[in-house]
Amino acid sequence: MNYLIRAAVWQISTIITHDGSAPNQIARLSILERLSLLRSEVAFAANVFARTHPGQRTPINVFVAPEYLFGRSQTAHFFEESDKDQILCVLKALSAQYPKMVIVPGTVAWVKPAQRERSILNVFRKDRVERAISRINTGKKWNSTLHDKALTTLGTAKRSEIFLGENSAFILRGGKVLLKYHKMADGGEVNRPTDNTNGRKVIFVPGPRRGAFNVDGLRFGMQICAEHFNNTLAGEQLDVFVLISASFQLRSDAPPVRDGGYMLHADAIIEPTVVRRNGTTNNKIKQESNHIDQPGLVVSRSMSSAGRVNYYSLPLTR
Repeated sequence: MNYLIRAAVWQISTIITHDGSAPNQIARLSILERLSLLRSEVAFAANVFARTHPGQRTPINVFVAPEYLFGRSQTAHFFEESDKDQILCVLKALSAQYPKMVIVPGTVAWVKPAQRERSILNVFRKDRVERAISRINTGKKWNSTLHDKALTTLGTAKRSEIFLGENSAFILRGGKVLLKYHKMADGGEVNRPTDNTNGRKVIFVPGPRRGAFNVDGLRFGMQICAEHFNNTLAGEQLDVFVLISASFQLRSDAPPVRDGGYMLHADAIIEPTVVRRNGTTNNKIKQESNHIDQPGLVVSRSMSSAGRVNYYSLPLTR
């Protein structure tokens, strides 16, 4: 089957540092302002895609934003759980407006209490700490040092003081979540004093599932920043790989993409990148082309206040 992947890859500075020394173009924006900015970029991408005729190919539209598009500030990562719920609600509504587009809206860094509130509804729910321990043990192979530190805190601190932190990417299409993917390897989310506020001890909890999903017969896979060091997608044969990051390079020897498949990289500071697997080599897409039989860059848009977005027309046959 012949496909045309019409992709928008967004670079905008979202870096979070302990001293706020790195540039961050969205840190001062409220949640609603960030959602509005994302909405405008998705709308623009939809218009670009509509002008790129797929011919006899089946089109798949993809929009990718970098990690920490929804990070709390320039120096701290985590929003509250209620903020995450608000963000996800609006993201679903945005996705419903563009039902044919796969939207990877960066990540949401958020925390929840390790101890559930007492209620009849929570009696039969699995204990959050026990579930966190299980996920931390599973993720030990990705980061053994942080694993030991997390288990020590969970075993010694009061549960009322502990919060569980996650860095989550919600992949959406047609108003629904295709994949709720939690970062599997801690990239430094919880080793800064600013992330442990008001006497809370924040423990990073790695995700329980690999980042692979299907779209119209194609196999997609994704990773978030530091976990790209690790082979979290071992055994997969991907048609499209997505890496979202905050200052991280795309590896030349990973991930497991089939011949003719693509790698899309949206980063906070590195320019938007698309690479095509050709046998055992990877070729960066550079040339400008509107011809559907030749992979190429359709248009690049650079904005001082909103980063840079590249739009690609990528033929793929399976």
